[in-house]
Amino acid sequence: MCKRIISCVILNLLFTQNAFANNDSPHYQYIEKLIQQTIPTANVGILVQDPTTGVVVYERRSQEYFAPASTTKVFTAAAGLLSLGADYTYKTSILINQKQLHNNKLLGNLYIQFTGDPTLTSNDLQQLITQVKSKGINEIQGNIVLDTSRFQDPTVAQGWSADSLSWYYAAPISSVILNENVVKLTVNSNKPVGQKATVSLALNEPITIALATNLSIVSTAQAQSECVIDIKSSANNHMNIAGCWPAEKLPRTLKVAISDPDFAAKQLVAQFLKSQNIAFSGKIIIGQVPKTEQEVIAQHTSEPLNELLNPILADSNNLYADSLLKTLGYTSYNTGTFQIGLKALMATLAKQGKNDLADLKLFDGSGLSRYNLVTPSQLVSLLALVYNDPKIASHFKQALPIAGETGTLANRMQSAELKGKLRAKTGSLQGVTTLAGYLKKPDNKDLIIVVMVDNIAQNPEKVREFQEALCHLFVNDPNNLRTAAS
Repeated sequence: MCKRIISCVILNLLFTQNAFANNDSPHYQYIEKLIQQTIPTANVGILVQDPTTGVVVYERRSQEYFAPASTTKVFTAAAGLLSLGADYTYKTSILINQKQLHNNKLLGNLYIQFTGDPTLTSNDLQQLITQVKSKGINEIQGNIVLDTSRFQDPTVAQGWSADSLSWYYAAPISSVILNENVVKLTVNSNKPVGQKATVSLALNEPITIALATNLSIVSTAQAQSECVIDIKSSANNHMNIAGCWPAEKLPRTLKVAISDPDFAAKQLVAQFLKSQNIAFSGKIIIGQVPKTEQEVIAQHTSEPLNELLNPILADSNNLYADSLLKTLGYTSYNTGTFQIGLKALMATLAKQGKNDLADLKLFDGSGLSRYNLVTPSQLVSLLALVYNDPKIASHFKQALPIAGETGTLANRMQSAELKGKLRAKTGSLQGVTTLAGYLKKPDNKDLIIVVMVDNIAQNPEKVREFQEALCHLFVNDPNNLRTAAS
C-alpha cells in the first residue's frame, strides 16, 4: 500500500505501461507533466548522464544556474582529495625553545599552534596540556602564545544569512576550532505564559559564555505564527538571547555558535594549566610561532581526510567543509581565506582539464552562501571527474549518503528499488532542494543524476518525492531513451 498520496500519484504517472511502450514519447513530456502537477512555480534543472561514455540520458535546463545549497560540498571534497591527498591530516602543536627549559622551568614562551582542525575538542586541548606536564614543565615564566595565523578573517563567508550566524551550522571558520565552535544551551519554559524562560549553559559544557536572556513564554499557537528568537553575539563570547519561546513541559537543547573562538581557547588553556598545576607568570596572547629554534613537544593529529569526508558529504557538516576550503587556500597560496581557498579549488579542478568548471559562482565551500550559483552540467562534470579518477573515486563515493541507509539519505528512498542503489549529496536551503550523485541500475551500470530545484513555494517534501520519482524512472527504464529536452 502506498503511504504517501503524492508518491502514489507520481509513480502511477511515471510507470504506466503506455508511457514506456511508446518510444515516440520522450521522457521529458512525462517529467514536464509531473513538474506542473507537483511544483509548478519552481525552477527545475536536471541532467542524467553515463559517467563512462558521457552519453546524456536526459537533460532539462542543464546549462542554467541554480542555487546548489550543500551540493557545493562535492566540489570542496573533490578538490581536497586532489590537492591534499586522502592521507592529509590537521596537526595542532605545542612548541618551545628547548634551550629555555631549565630545572622544570620554561624561561620563555610556550606556543600553541592552531591549524583549523574541525575535529579538535576541548578534551584534545586538555590532553595537549597534559603532555606539556609530562615533559617535566612545572612553570612557564614567559607568555602562552596562541598562533591563530593559519586562517584569516572573515570567519563567515559572503552570502551567509544574518539570521543564521548565531546557530551551530554557521559557526565561525577560524584557526581555533574547539567543539566545532558551538555551545549547547538549555531552555526551560515549563512556566505559565507571560513569564520568562530560563536559559543556561548545558551541563558539563566546557566553553563558558556570558549569557543575558529576555525570552518570553508564549502559547504554541503564538510561537508558530508570531514568535522569533533573537540571538546576538559579541566579543569575549557575550551572548544576548531575546524574543519568545513556546511553553513546553520538558527542557529543550539549543546548539549555538560562539562568536569568539580565540577567547574560548584562552579560557580553556588557563583552566587546563591550572588543573595540571603548571604555573605561569605571563599572559595568554595571540601571536605567531617564531621560525627558528622552536621544537614540538606535544601534538594532536586529526583523522585523515578520507575519513573527514564522511561528516562533509554524509552528514553535510558546514564547518568541516569550509575549514577544508580555507586549508586549500593556505596550502596552495599560504593564505587561509574563503576567497583564496576558492582560487585554489578552481586551480585544482582546472588541472584536471575541467575548464567547464571555471565558471562556478562559489563564495564558500559548504553551500551555506546564498550567492552560490552552479549549473547541473557543472555538477555532472565534477561527478564524472571523480568517478573516472581511480585515486580518489573510492574515497569520495564511500563518504556519500546512501539511499535508505546513511547520512542525509538515511530516511529517504527506502523502496526496494532504490535503497542502497543511490549514493548522492543532498542540499537544502529555504526554497532550494538539490540532489547530485550516482544511481546504480539493475544491470550494475551507474548513472550520474543531478536534480536542482529552487524558487520552491511548495512543501519541500514534494520536491524530495519528485527527486525520488526521477530516480525510480531512470532505474526502471529499460530503453534508456535519449532526449533533447529544452
